[in-house]
Amino acid sequence: MSKKGKKSRPRMTPKGKMVLQLSVLLIGGGIYLENGPVVQIGFFLIALVIASFMMCWKNFSEIELHREMPDSVFSGTEFNVYVSVRKQGMNPVHCLSVKDMFLPEKKSHMLIPVVNDVWQKCTAVKMKLSKRGMYRDAFFKISSDFPLGFFKMEKKLSAKAGITVFPEPVQPIEGFQLFHGQDNEVERDFCAGRYSYGSFRGLREFVPGDPLKLVSWSVSARSENLMVRDLEPPEPERYTIIFHAVKIKKYMPDSKQFERCLKLLSGLFMFLQENNLSFEFYSSINNWVPFICDNPLEPPIAPLTVLAQAKFGNPDQLTDLTNIINNVPADYHCIVLGATKLEGWQNKVPESACSMTLMDSKNIEHVTQVFG
Repeated sequence: MSKKGKKSRPRMTPKGKMVLQLSVLLIGGGIYLENGPVVQIGFFLIALVIASFMMCWKNFSEIELHREMPDSVFSGTEFNVYVSVRKQGMNPVHCLSVKDMFLPEKKSHMLIPVVNDVWQKCTAVKMKLSKRGMYRDAFFKISSDFPLGFFKMEKKLSAKAGITVFPEPVQPIEGFQLFHGQDNEVERDFCAGRYSYGSFRGLREFVPGDPLKLVSWSVSARSENLMVRDLEPPEPERYTIIFHAVKIKKYMPDSKQFERCLKLLSGLFMFLQENNLSFEFYSSINNWVPFICDNPLEPPIAPLTVLAQAKFGNPDQLTDLTNIINNVPADYHCIVLGATKLEGWQNKVPESACSMTLMDSKNIEHVTQVFG
């Protein structure tokens, strides 16, 4: 929603100046020649200029503009922007010109013949934003020279854009694959949809493939059907994702590497969400505050917003990275992505009970062994 701009007055146009000069000339010439009709025409033109001034000023008041678009998008993704306008009060506004500073230059100008007191959609534009970030404000510039073009009224209205642009999701680099923290009987049962542990939620008839240890023999004897205990499924495995910008003297990250890493993270978040996998995200760009994404049905908006606001050039320490890795459970898989080249920091990563994948913007290494 737009806010009211600063009060301004109509500015006389070249056309208005010419009419005013003509009226003065007619009055002076008429008086000199003692020609009454010419003097009257001169005064009429002055009255017309004054009336035009008042109508232009009144015509321009109490305009509201509204921009409708998504709250968030990925960079490079096309989306729709709808701009609407209305006039508070009863009297309509005529011949309004609107320039939306948020829209692309070729599509930002709109001419609206009449604006009433109901919201009127004046344009619908498809556009893309290539640069990630948070777009908070984008001004409207409105103008009108109604009724006769003698005066022009202009005003700038502040309006919130309120759109967050996430980094474009890029698929993980070649050789990347998701490793499970554990590969045991419980996980195989989970993948098959048969759970051998969990909280009890009832009884059901036996289905081929159910573990025999879940059979309730006493209930089966009474019901003359083979009955098994139905258990709640175990919690899905979680992945820990860590992004760091540790600067090694010999290997310094640049802005292109940094942006590439943000795109990889964005793609990884969406990949996990699409595959119904939970994850937690740590990074120095958010002071190592964890984001827990346990509901794959909801897009990971919070960590994506952190990526949208990330700034290049803020280094972090290996100590923070080490502390987080040391606390990752053994049944998790840890993915560590660095803005610096992998060869500069991979040997500095501490041993951990969990399996890990170490990455930079172009290289990858899997550490699948479990350290004792």
